[in-house]
Amino acid sequence: MECASDTSFLSSPDFLLLSCHILLFLDVPLFFYGAYCILFKTPYSMSSVKWLMFNLHIWSTILDLTLTLFGVPYILLPFPAGYGLGLIDAPEAMVYVGLIIVTAVDASIVLIYENRYFMLYARDSYWARVRKPCLAGIFIFTFCLCQPPFLLIPDQPTARKLVLDNLPCFQTFSFENREMFVLSTSWELPLIFLTVGFFILAPPFLSFFTLTFYHLMKSSTSVSFKTQKLQRQIIKALTLQSSFLIINILGPFFGIVITMILQYHHQGLNNLLFLVLSLHGIGSTIVLVLVHKPYREFTFYAICGRFKYPRCKQPRLFNSSFLAVRVTF
Repeated sequence: MECASDTSFLSSPDFLLLSCHILLFLDVPLFFYGAYCILFKTPYSMSSVKWLMFNLHIWSTILDLTLTLFGVPYILLPFPAGYGLGLIDAPEAMVYVGLIIVTAVDASIVLIYENRYFMLYARDSYWARVRKPCLAGIFIFTFCLCQPPFLLIPDQPTARKLVLDNLPCFQTFSFENREMFVLSTSWELPLIFLTVGFFILAPPFLSFFTLTFYHLMKSSTSVSFKTQKLQRQIIKALTLQSSFLIINILGPFFGIVITMILQYHHQGLNNLLFLVLSLHGIGSTIVLVLVHKPYREFTFYAICGRFKYPRCKQPRLFNSSFLAVRVTF
């Protein structure tokens, strides 16, 4: 195993705690603002996905609070082990809850994309008859994947010694009597479950995104210029939100997988991976406000300090009030 010794502040638990406290300070007001926009500023044209968007927003909020307040994972990759620095000193329970919440966030994202595809193009198709059992089967199977690793938890004192013996460069920090939790002494088993879960949830998301994109492009040749313009704006919104999803969710995921495969340990890199993941709530709320016209207009009205249409100039952002897609992981 390649192990990089690092005594910098970046690798310390103090850096992780400080960063999480700053993120928490930013998260809370943004989460409340995003929830307010969804509940009270969603127009009738988006009512069919209003509660799906709110459901995703709630799960994203819970995930961010788990990462930045209750759990605060200090992970010792490439081993599936680490310390919990949050308010709740129960790392095993927090890891389990965290996996369930990530699954719920992924499911919420898939449901929104599926809803857009179904409402726009598939109401009278074969998919309308099989969509509910298919979606339920995917999510139940993914949920079940979270269970086996916790049935194979090793003896903790022995596992802790094995992890520390294989991380000679790991610096000794003060963890305030917190004990290390080791999910598995083998990196292959968690990696298998992570990979299988990814290949179960990724195809539905990619399929609904691709189908919606295909139908938008296909129909643009036989509609008015105004509708074509709206369709192009929708495609831009989908591209922006999907790019944010890839960078913010898949980036840390692939970082974890590569670290495990290469058997490389650098604690500063581990801290950064989980901080990037913790940014998804803030980023997705900002994207939500900027991409959707009703929320964007309300935000600029509030900034201008008026309750009616202000005369201040708004930035030229694309209109996606027709699109009800909210991306966050």
